[in-house]
Amino acid sequence: MPKNIQKNLVRNFTLWGIITRPNQEYCDKMVEELRLLSSQEMSELFANATVEIEKFAGLEKSIIAMKN
Repeated sequence: MPKNIQKNLVRNFTLWGIITRPNQEYCDKMVEELRLLSSQEMSELFANATVEIEKFAGLEKSIIAMKN
């Protein structure tokens, strides 16, 4: 997801954002510091594990590595 969309979503559509109501500058800084791994990167990091993609409503929700 593009960074500008993430910045708005993290403040307005996450439990953390709703409860703490951080300012937009803090949310922007946090999003810029984070980088999520792709499924290919997960496979490379966890070579001896099975990598699975969890989906919700047709969208990728999370990527997990399970040890064999």
